Amino acid sequence: MKSAQILAASALTTLMLSGCSILDAVDTLRSFSSDPLVKAATEDERATKKSVMAVGKQPTKTQPTKMIQGTCYDFTLTNGEKTSPFYVAFNKKDQVVAASFITCAEAESKGVINNELPHIERKK
Repeated sequence: MKSAQILAASALTTLMLSGCSILDAVDTLRSFSSDPLVKAATEDERATKKSVMAVGKQPTKTQPTKMIQGTCYDFTLTNGEKTSPFYVAFNKKDQVVAASFITCAEAESKGVINNELPHIERKK
C-alpha cells in the first residue's frame, strides 16, 4: 500500500511538472497504475532491470543517464485508446532508481533522475 501511495505522489508531481493538469495526472495514474510494467518498476523496492524486463515489454528507446551512471528506458503504455509515456531509470548496478509517466528526456531535463540509490536504500 505504501508503494502505491509513493507512486501516486511521484506520478502526480512528475506529471504536474511536465505541464499536465491535476485532472490529466489523475486520469493517467488511474488508467495505467495497474499496468504490469508500472507495477514491476514501482511496487518492489528491490526492482532491477531484470525484474522489469521480465514483464515482456520492450522499450521504445534506451539512453545513458546524464546525472548518474546508468541507463534509462522509455516505454509506451496503452490501455484501450489511451497511451502514455513511462520511463524507468537504472543505476550502474541495474537497480531501479526512478520511474514515472514521462519520458527519460523529460525526467532528465527536470533533474528527476538524480540519485543512484534504489528506493530501498534511500529509506535507511
